[in-house]
Amino acid sequence: MIFAVLTYLGTWNYLRGDTLLTALAARLDLSYAYASRQVRPGAPEWRPLLRVIRSNTHVDLPLDKEPVLFARGLAVASANTEMGEWTAPTTPIVLIYKEVGPASDEDVKIVRTIQDLHEWVRKDEGDFDFRVRTIIFGLLSACVGVFLALKT
Repeated sequence: MIFAVLTYLGTWNYLRGDTLLTALAARLDLSYAYASRQVRPGAPEWRPLLRVIRSNTHVDLPLDKEPVLFARGLAVASANTEMGEWTAPTTPIVLIYKEVGPASDEDVKIVRTIQDLHEWVRKDEGDFDFRVRTIIFGLLSACVGVFLALKT
C-alpha cells in the first residue's frame, strides 16, 4: 500500500533520479531555446544518467575509464513552429572520455539517440516498479503462507 502511494506521488522516481532524467531528455529535445545539453560529473543527473545508459546501451563502453561529459550531438533536423520546438528523435547522444585535445573514436562513444534516452527512462521506471512489486508481493505471499501454516 505504501509502495503504491509513493509510486503515485512520484517519490520513487524522484529518489532514483528518473525525474531529473526526464527533465534532461526534455532539454535535449530543444534546439532553438537556450537549454543546457551537456552533463558533467557532479551534476545531479550524472549518476542516474550513467546507470540508465550502462544498463541499456549496446555500445561497448570502456571499463577502465570514466566519462567526463555527456552531450547531445548536433541536431540531425529541427524546427521551431507555432506548436513549439521539434528536434529529430534520431539526434545522437554521446559520452566523452577525454577532457581536452583531439578525441579519437575511443574517446567519444555515441550511446544512441534522444528517443532512446526517453525510452530508457520510462523502462527504468517500469523495471523498478515491477521488481519492487514482485519482491513486496512475494514477501507478503510468503508471510501469508507461513501464517496459514502456523495457524493449522
